[in-house]
This record gives sequence, structure tokens and C-alpha cells, in this order.
Amino acid sequence: MPRITLTIVILGITVIAASAASAAGASAAGPSAAGSVRLIHAEGQGHSSDPAAVVGLDDQQVDDGFGISDEPVAAPSDVGVVITDEGEGVADPAEDCPPPEEAVTTTTSLWLVSSRRLPTSCGCVDLDSPDLDASKVDGVGRAWPTDLGSFFDGLSPSRPLILHVHGNRISSSEALERGRFVHGKLAQHLPKGGYDFAMFTWPSDKSGMPLRDGRTKAQMTEAEGLYLGWLLRELIRRDIPVAIVAYSFGARVTTGALHALAGGVLGGRQLSGDPVRGANLPVALLAPALEARWLDEGQHHGLAGHNIGRLAVFYNSRDAVLKRYRLIEPGSLTPALGFIGPRRPPSGVDGAPIAMTARNCASAMGLIHSEKEYYNRSCNAGASIAALFSDMLFLGSE
Repeated sequence: MPRITLTIVILGITVIAASAASAAGASAAGPSAAGSVRLIHAEGQGHSSDPAAVVGLDDQQVDDGFGISDEPVAAPSDVGVVITDEGEGVADPAEDCPPPEEAVTTTTSLWLVSSRRLPTSCGCVDLDSPDLDASKVDGVGRAWPTDLGSFFDGLSPSRPLILHVHGNRISSSEALERGRFVHGKLAQHLPKGGYDFAMFTWPSDKSGMPLRDGRTKAQMTEAEGLYLGWLLRELIRRDIPVAIVAYSFGARVTTGALHALAGGVLGGRQLSGDPVRGANLPVALLAPALEARWLDEGQHHGLAGHNIGRLAVFYNSRDAVLKRYRLIEPGSLTPALGFIGPRRPPSGVDGAPIAMTARNCASAMGLIHSEKEYYNRSCNAGASIAALFSDMLFLGSE
């Protein structure tokens, strides 16, 4: 019997589906019955008091997360302790390299695009042509500075671009390592080559006490959303197919960028030029550190859904960091999306709910707030995200 339970945690999911036709007649059943949403929940939702979930973890630390704590934290009253963000190393370069004559078109290119030296106040953001930095990343993880024009020139409408946005309390070098880690996990389930991968890195270095740092970075995500929104608009103008995978505060930057791209306001500012709507991007959010209601129509990032084709949300209802989200957002009315999961899908450009999947990884994650562990543990985010991107961008799969 224990073996059967484990199999269900790893492979089995409960699917809750509602068609657009049945949604109207089931509106009284609650948000999960509305629209074309498919909510996927792993076993182990809620706050388990099972001591086995935390055995052997009593000397570990919580992952830095979005700045609430980088010290050992007192665990929630119903469970024990929190473990650190320790994942596997970056995989070696892919084997079976293509012949030299094919290398230009079948090898994945890695890029780093940075806003780290740009103003972090919305009032100082250059909305017309922000001077983002760009680097080409070689096969051993070295970033070679170039310019944004070379980055755009290195992309092609025939090759989708997967864009990674990291969380808080991450240095520039750690952002590069983390992006390569995520790429390695996705690449295990994607065809070799045929797409490119870029890391968007923002000024997320540790700064002062964790709580104050978290509140500061929460404000900074507004400006970072404008920078990323501008970048997405330039990619879309060049007909580059884009998919986004983002973690924690990086998810907040991402939904803000998609909102700004559609003409939304961030920090009192809007991107210049005509808004872009209907971009139909596949988006995966892991442990998103934003209010659960923010993606609803009329809310802070309420236009984000106008540019999302399909949305996947990976959350943890036992996350010890996101449980304390209101410490950095004292005026928040709802818990973090990465803690309670989505209540309903965002509205698309046509007003209808977008296609969405959600997975509660609490049984696999325990109290952890860690990007790497969403990939390393049985939540198996890498395979699910790769399947989403393959389906939306016609990449195929291995």
C-alpha cells in the first residue's frame, strides 16, 4: 500500500475539468468550475502534520526566497523545520553533437539579458529604449558581453525562445548558474537544439535584513516588469516565438511585464507605443510571489492574461516562506498565489478564461521555498513545463 501511495504522488494527479458550456450552469460551484480551466493537484494538499515529511531536516535553512528570511526560521506550528535550496549541478553539455555543418541551426544558443545596472524606480525607467545589457553564454557557462542588437540578431522566427526569470536574493553569477540549471532540466525533455534560451536577470542581490530586502524588492518588481515588458514587445515585433518560465519574485516580474505589454500601468507608468494583446505566450510560474487575486480582471496585473496562451502554476500549500507573504505586503488582501494556488483562470484577450493547469507540490516539497527542488523532487516541473512549451511552440519532444 505505501508503494501505491508513492506512485500516485509521483505520477497520479486528480484532474478537475470544466468546459465553457458547462461552466455557465455550474457557476455556483465555485471558481474552479468556471471557464476552460484544468486544475491539476498532486496528493498531499494542505498542512500535513505527518512527522515523516520533515524527518532528518532539522539542521537545514530555508531558501532565500524573496527576502523574508535567509536564516533558520521557526517552522509552522504543525510541522518541523525547513530545508535549504540545494539542487543538482548543471548537466554536462548534450552528447551526440551534430555535424559541424548543422551546428549553426540545430544547437541551442544561451543568452543573458540584464537590467542590473538600470534604475530601479519606475519614474526613471526609459520606456522607449532601455539600455539592457546582453551576453552570449558559452558551453561552459561563461558569459561574453555583447549588445542587445546582437542578441536580437542571433534569434530567428523559426526558433522559439525560452525565457527564464529568477527570484530574489540571487547574484549575477548565481542567476547565470540558476538559468543554466533550469535549461538543463527542460532540455532533458526537449529535442536537442531547435530553440534558444535566455535568462532575464534583474538586481536581486541580497541587501540588508531579509524582511526589509523583501519589501524593497517587491517595489522594484514594478520597474523590472516594465523592462521585461519592453523586451517582450521587441521580441514579438520580430516574430520570435516566446515561452516564459519564472520563479517567486521573477513570476511577479513576469505577470507585471505581461500586464504592461497589454497596456497596463505599473508604478504609474505605461510602455510607450501601442499595446500588444493576444500574444498567446505559454507561461509557467513556480511559487509565484504575488497576491493570488492580482491576475483577476481589474486587479494589479489584470491584463496579463491577455497575452497568455496557456498558463501553468506550480505552488506549495506548505511553503514556509510564502506563508508569510503578508509580512512584505502588509496591505495584501489575499495570500500569495504560490501558497494557495489559483482560484480561477485569468481572462484572455477575448474575455474568456485562458487554459490553465495548477499543481500543488506540497507532498513533494514540504516546507521548502526552492526553485531547484520543484525540478529535483517528484513534482517534476521540468517534464510538465517542457510538455507545455512543446505543445504551444511545436517543438516536439524527445
